[in-house]
Amino acid sequence: GEVALVADINESNVVTLAEVPAGVSATLDLNGKTITAGKDGYAIENRGELTIKNNGVIYGVVYAEGTSAKTTINGGTYNALTNWVFLNSQGASLTINDATINGGSSYPIYSYDANSKLVINDATVNATFGCINAYGTNGTVEINGGTFQMTGVQGKTSHIAYFSNVDAVINGGTFDKTAKSWLMGAATGKNITFVINGGTFRGFVNQPEMTVDT
Repeated sequence: GEVALVADINESNVVTLAEVPAGVSATLDLNGKTITAGKDGYAIENRGELTIKNNGVIYGVVYAEGTSAKTTINGGTYNALTNWVFLNSQGASLTINDATINGGSSYPIYSYDANSKLVINDATVNATFGCINAYGTNGTVEINGGTFQMTGVQGKTSHIAYFSNVDAVINGGTFDKTAKSWLMGAATGKNITFVINGGTFRGFVNQPEMTVDT
């Protein structure tokens, strides 16, 4: 079913504000409203099929778990309260379309564990430590445009995008970092396919154990 917000939600003492169980299909229309989760809590946990659409703001984590979990983001602004914004795990699929994502003290987008899938279409991601971290056997990442900017932390190793044991394809986008840190990175000794078909890259590209086709 579909639910449209009619007022802001602020539940700082609740660990998880909403859950979508496996086998359930749900659409959340932000409708210009704001959802604020607890400092270390999840705004939404998804194990079914979840679509979040329209303008609005979420403060907190959108978490997906399991091969039955499919999350589609169509617009909106998503902010980290502490560390993460999107956690996509255990074979879940996450597609982000035309959203703005503001990170905290860690990568705002994590896609991890075996067979997890991440697709980003024209998102704007602003982060301090890094924008995307993807790892897990047979995981996939596809980036089709957008702006990914990282200010970085001097003295700490960080990357706009970091990959391990995944197949990653970048078909376009602008990737820019403003501090002394790596732009792209891959874990040494891991099985990684990394293909760049287009995009603008400003910074250093670290390429251990990685193939790059242009």
